[in-house]
Amino acid sequence: MPTLRSDDTNTRNVVAMSKQSNKGGPVLRLPEVVKRTSLSAATIWRRVKAGTFPQPFKITERATGWFEHELDEWLKERAAQHRDAQP
Repeated sequence: MPTLRSDDTNTRNVVAMSKQSNKGGPVLRLPEVVKRTSLSAATIWRRVKAGTFPQPFKITERATGWFEHELDEWLKERAAQHRDAQP
C-alpha cells in the first residue's frame, strides 16, 4: 500500500469518507444494495432519479454508496405500506 502524505488528495478523500460514514453509519455499495432490496441495479438508479429511493453519495470519483440506516428505513417504510394495503 502506498504511503499517503497529509496533503495527498487520496488522504483527503479517505478523511471525508470517514467523516460521512461516522455521521450516517455503515456505507453500502451497489452490489449490497441490490442484494438487500432484490431490485436490479437499473431499477435502483431509475428510482433514485425519480426520487423514490434513498439518494446515494459519492465516496470517491468512481465510488457511490448508501448509508445503511437510510436503506433500512426505506425498506421498513415499504414493508409498512405493504401491510397497510392488505385487506
